[in-house]
Amino acid sequence: MKLVYRHDNSALVGLAKGLLEDAGLEVVIKNEFAGSGFPPYNQESELWVLSDEDFEKAVSLLADMNTEEGKDS
Repeated sequence: MKLVYRHDNSALVGLAKGLLEDAGLEVVIKNEFAGSGFPPYNQESELWVLSDEDFEKAVSLLADMNTEEGKDS
């Protein structure tokens, strides 16, 4: 199991989770609800890929997501 993405906005982590699941990767979110507290309890949500073999593919898909996000419509 490897960490592939983290953010303080849980909606973005959820979006990334859906993208990876649509590609057939098994993922899990950690600290999903921890970001709503006050320091030191406000942790970023983390997206983990369950299979180490899927790590490179996950990173590539998330890089594509970030590239698409920056394009003009």
